[in-house]
Amino acid sequence: MWDALRLDVRHSFRSLRRAPAFSLIVVVTLTLAVGATTAVFSLLHAVVLRTLAVPSPEELVVVSIAGPGANGDGDFYADTFKALGATQRSFAELSMYAGGGLARVETRSGVFENAVTEYVSPSYFDMVGARAAAGRFFNDSDDAVVVISEAYRRRIFGNAVGIGEAIRFNAVPATVFGIAGDGFDGLQFDSTVPSLFVARVDSSAAWRNTYLYYER
Repeated sequence: MWDALRLDVRHSFRSLRRAPAFSLIVVVTLTLAVGATTAVFSLLHAVVLRTLAVPSPEELVVVSIAGPGANGDGDFYADTFKALGATQRSFAELSMYAGGGLARVETRSGVFENAVTEYVSPSYFDMVGARAAAGRFFNDSDDAVVVISEAYRRRIFGNAVGIGEAIRFNAVPATVFGIAGDGFDGLQFDSTVPSLFVARVDSSAAWRNTYLYYER
């Protein structure tokens, strides 16, 4: 069998050498076909097959506000969220959420980076099953605090723990309160993994969306 295989491979290379133009066309065609197949599968995986790394992702739903005659989503205020939480009976956990944007981050050592950011209320981390690798997640009494991912801690602080470090995001001073453990990718469907989780407990803050975790 091996002798026959060697002869077949040798014969194939000789045939390709005799017709270099044809060989080039075959190689380019195969490369394009493999690339197109990979791209289609990657899109299918991101849109259809991939699920969020949260407990029971099929039970995670989003509620948005649409004003009369509005073409898009309206703003959701924290006071509205609290009123909804006090009266609803369908959802086990609720969290304010606005994600996918970029924040300009500056550290005391002069590191400047654009970090993918999720603005969340304190209940968010329990809702999505996140675990802290160091420090803690924020609560309703915390102000001007952020949680960063483990990968982002390594990138901007190196071997330093990072807890208690002062940073500025979009020129706003804040303190690093906690480090989200490796493997937590937030609620982004694409390859954009958040690096920064910012507490927003101000009742006057406007949110574009609210995520609710539904327990059947």
